[in-house]
Amino acid sequence: MNETILVAEDEVLIGEDIRRTLQALGYRVPVVATSSADVLRAVDELHPDLVLMDVVLSGKVDGIETARLLQKRGTTPVVYLTAHSDEATLARAKGTDPHGFVLKPFTDRELRSALEVALNRRKLEVHLAERERWFAATLESIGDAVVATDPDGRVTFLNPVAEAMTGWSAEGAAGKPASEVLHLFEPGSQKRVESVLDRAMHQGLIARGMKLELVALDGSRRLVDDSASAILDADGNLLGGVVVLRDMSEQIKLEKRLSVSERLASLGTLAAGVAHEINNPLSYILLNLELSLQMLAANAALPAGELQTLREMLAEALDGTTRVGKIVDGMRRLAPTDPDARNLLRLRDVVETALRLTHNALTQRARLTTDLRELPQVRANEGELVHVFTNLLLNAAQAIAEGHPADNEVRVSSFEDDRGRAVVEVRDSGRGIPADRLYRVFDPFFSTRGPRDGAGLGLAISQTIVTGYGGTLDAESEVGKGSLFRVTLPAATAFATVASAFDPAPRADTRGQILIVDDEPGIARGLSRLLAPHHDVTVVSDGNEGLSLAQAGPFDIIFCDLMMTGVSGMELHERLATTNPEAAHRVVFMTGGAFTARAEEFLRANANRCLVKPFQRAQVEAVVRELLG
Repeated sequence: MNETILVAEDEVLIGEDIRRTLQALGYRVPVVATSSADVLRAVDELHPDLVLMDVVLSGKVDGIETARLLQKRGTTPVVYLTAHSDEATLARAKGTDPHGFVLKPFTDRELRSALEVALNRRKLEVHLAERERWFAATLESIGDAVVATDPDGRVTFLNPVAEAMTGWSAEGAAGKPASEVLHLFEPGSQKRVESVLDRAMHQGLIARGMKLELVALDGSRRLVDDSASAILDADGNLLGGVVVLRDMSEQIKLEKRLSVSERLASLGTLAAGVAHEINNPLSYILLNLELSLQMLAANAALPAGELQTLREMLAEALDGTTRVGKIVDGMRRLAPTDPDARNLLRLRDVVETALRLTHNALTQRARLTTDLRELPQVRANEGELVHVFTNLLLNAAQAIAEGHPADNEVRVSSFEDDRGRAVVEVRDSGRGIPADRLYRVFDPFFSTRGPRDGAGLGLAISQTIVTGYGGTLDAESEVGKGSLFRVTLPAATAFATVASAFDPAPRADTRGQILIVDDEPGIARGLSRLLAPHHDVTVVSDGNEGLSLAQAGPFDIIFCDLMMTGVSGMELHERLATTNPEAAHRVVFMTGGAFTARAEEFLRANANRCLVKPFQRAQVEAVVRELLG
């Protein structure tokens, strides 16, 4: 035994005798106290496991009153040692909740039994107190609201989350019916419903409810999911009940956000597929229009008036086709890509892409003015930044009422700030945002417009994208004067020259050997018409045949579609790299949009030139001059 017993006995000789007896039984007995003051001081210093207290102590304060003082401290258990057995003394002693009585005279066995019972009871009490603290800490820290009641359904406990959700304090709710604290309604209605707590307690089971609206004391409403359980003792008697309320508001917002994100991703994937299909015919339409204009310029057989009209018609068709190509390019950039696929970008090019995509929506409501200066390069995902600026521009347009475009303005400007960062500002002359709502514009699902005008995710997603690149997205606004949204992005830490594949190159008069591999006949014919007058051109529509010719023949240039049925351009290049590396370097890929992760990674990993459909005559000729020069 290692328990420490404090003996309180006013008779010193008796106290010492008890001390020796206890030591012989294996207990530690450091001192014998004779007065109340001695007992209290020894308890503070020694922290004994138990006090063996004589009812009679020297001084004015007896053992029972001393035990009462210890009880208030809530520390040390007491076993009374007394020769008094009268009812009055016993009644006073019982009022201090002692752990036992030992009546004088006693035997060693009686003393030992009384102490062991008392010490075991103390151990159980300590264990129960620890468990209570553990459960209390768990309930205090749990993320759900917990409300406990007695058998009559009156509140006995609220954890902090329950206090916050209901507006009641634990003290204020104590003793009140649970129905008075929990105001539950059917979602979106004024129909009051009861918690499943009543059903759980009446039937003695665990009950799960449905999504309900909890109305707090301040009138605020939130969607919750409730479940309840009866608390029963070992014999099945009802002790009370507990109800757990889970706040579903954030989960529902996240579900909505996920749903919107999935729809946006689906639309982006659809846009990429549509862009790919459109880019093929656009490519040969562009080439044929340019060639038609070239042939027309060399043939003046038509009357001058008709010739000029025909030239104008073809030029307009060429301009329209070019515009369609730019729009399709913007659609392609909205396709979902790997967010970690970051490249060095000219931010001005990204902003101009977003301007092309939103041009029609902007000019219907305002004059569009731009002041786009050259900016430091940034390292980012192009599709994500196009999404950011497209969203900002559409928001600017929607902030302006329809009907008076000449009286309103959307201004887009860019500059480099004093810290070397790239800054793009979108300013509108719209209705503006009140100051008490401006701070919330980046909150998910918050919108200054009506519920039919969007899910309120655009700015939240845009800010997430921008801050993910180490930048900021800020807003300024004044009611009646419009709003300003500012994107600031850090310059790329490693600069690299992003040279255009179509910059003018020295003219070469060399007649080259050119292979065209494309399963789109229109593109193959268009390229052949352009190149055949000055070069020896071979055209095949099958990847396998193209690979055989490329491996065998000394071609100066191999134009190859990236995505083909059968052997794709990627496979052709990979096989050629092992059998004829020099020819592999002379492959020029043609693509209407790398819409697979493998294709995107392939293009990033290879230094080969790439013509993005729809391409124009000047771009093709620039590549030919470069490779033959």
